[in-house]
Amino acid sequence: MSLLTTVSVAVIGVLFFGCLLVFQQWRSAFLKFGEQVNIIAFLEKDAEVETKDKIFSSVCKEDYVQSCEFRSAERAQEIFLKDYPELKLAVDQLNGDPFLASVHVQFKPTEQQGSAMTLSSLQLNKIPGIEHIEDSRTWASLWERSIIVLHEFFLASGILLAAATLFLLFSTISIVIHHRKNEIEILNLVGATDFGISIPFIVQGITQVLVGLGLSLLAIFFLTMKARLYLQQQFAGAFFSDLQLFSWPQIAMFLGVSSLLGAFGAWIAVRRYLKGI
Repeated sequence: MSLLTTVSVAVIGVLFFGCLLVFQQWRSAFLKFGEQVNIIAFLEKDAEVETKDKIFSSVCKEDYVQSCEFRSAERAQEIFLKDYPELKLAVDQLNGDPFLASVHVQFKPTEQQGSAMTLSSLQLNKIPGIEHIEDSRTWASLWERSIIVLHEFFLASGILLAAATLFLLFSTISIVIHHRKNEIEILNLVGATDFGISIPFIVQGITQVLVGLGLSLLAIFFLTMKARLYLQQQFAGAFFSDLQLFSWPQIAMFLGVSSLLGAFGAWIAVRRYLKGI
């Protein structure tokens, strides 16, 4: 087994897993942010019931809406004074009722939340009886676009790193085949099948990839633990302070795909050589 190849595969694995962790963390942060995202439609005083019914029968029926909550003017004032008790005297001195009834539309946390908020805002703008609308769709749209960009970057990086691994294994196995060409030619003369000749090299390719992958996972685990400890000490409570590692199904998938990649790289090298005999 080539130590240099194994180390190179481990370095490629660290790069791949690092990119994947960044993407997963950013996506997780986006979904947590999405749990707080909503649209608030403030209703005109003379049409509260009718407007509320129209919102609940249209916007709130959409699949991407998680829940809708109606808050009366009295309830809005109660919540405001609970959050800002020091302003009670100022509120009491205001003429009339400064608070409006409202409908709070909460969305399901998905990667398309910005688009969902835009559609709901367009629907609400067509409903008469709404005083004004408050939403955070600008931020949600920015987050949504950032997820798309990161997803495309991760896919491109994954393809490039997989191609680099495949080329590395192909080159390594080709060198091994060159050193064992006499043995291979003898096996070929005595009637060994191409598959039988390929097996040792395929096993070597799989072994090199799995060992390199294991080393990269250990490195990522160590680095993640260090980073998590640092972030929790310096930025306790921040959304990025709780770094998440890979799940066991993900690790099993990585092992399976890597094994196929190692076997494929070795098979290409052996097949190319055997065709030239």
